[in-house]
Amino acid sequence: MKNLLDLRGKIDKIDYEILVLLRKRFETAKQINSHKKINGLGVIDKKREKEVLIKIKEESKKLGINTGFARKLFEQAIKQSRKVQR
Repeated sequence: MKNLLDLRGKIDKIDYEILVLLRKRFETAKQINSHKKINGLGVIDKKREKEVLIKIKEESKKLGINTGFARKLFEQAIKQSRKVQR
C-alpha cells in the first residue's frame, strides 16, 4: 500500500494537470474571442453555455462525480472564460 506522502504527491500531480487543462481552456477562449470579433459576435452565448452545462451534467453523472459540484466548477470556468474574452 502506498504511504500518505506518495498519495499526496499523486494528488499534487493531478492538481497540476487540472491547472494545465484550465490554461488550455482559457487560451482557446482567447482564440474564440478573436473569431467572435471578426464575425461581429458578442462574448456571451447563453445557448452555448447552457449546452456546455447540460453536457457536463451528463458526463459527470456517467463518471460518478457529484453533478452539483461539476456544475459549479464549470460555471466558474465559463465565468473566467468570459473574462479572458474581454
